[in-house]
Amino acid sequence: MEIYWLKRILYEGRIEVKKVTSYTIFTLILLFLNGCNLNNDEVNNGRADNSQNNNDSVRVEENNKEGKEATEPELNPFGNQKDKSQIMESNILQYIHWMSHQKVKADDKWGFFEITDERIEWLLDAIDETEYLEKAEEYKDILNRWKDGNFSDVVNDHNYVWEILGGEKESQKATEILSESKEKEYIENTEQIDETYKDAEASN
Repeated sequence: MEIYWLKRILYEGRIEVKKVTSYTIFTLILLFLNGCNLNNDEVNNGRADNSQNNNDSVRVEENNKEGKEATEPELNPFGNQKDKSQIMESNILQYIHWMSHQKVKADDKWGFFEITDERIEWLLDAIDETEYLEKAEEYKDILNRWKDGNFSDVVNDHNYVWEILGGEKESQKATEILSESKEKEYIENTEQIDETYKDAEASN
């Protein structure tokens, strides 16, 4: 009888051990899965934070760029702040004068702007928008010929505006058209006028 009860106790004990072991394994599995979920949440949160930080950085850069663009004045093709409606006759004359230096020979030349389509078009528009120009048609005639690539009369064009600007020194008077090689050399070796934030000044 004692042997019977002893066997029964041992048998039931093994069952309890199996139950405890099963519960333990089940609990460990739950803890592991929960830990994985927590890690995934942390990773996702980290990604979300990084994405937010990146978006914030992009917005800051865009705002800085917009602010910079808003503070920088818009310049005309000659590097001047004046728009077409603010241009004066002296500005028009001087711009034509300085551009003509690219094409003509003179013993003494000061001031240079390279002739470009953009500058020619801008001046033509400015002349149309500027009132009370005494010689508007003459200026437009010069610029329209240049626009068409016709510089056959550029010596007279230079001397015409030069005299209006008060030119008197013979050394500053244009005498002939530069050859292509001399023109190229002049463009490459002559610094253009720095008109940034300045008004064009009438000067010989």
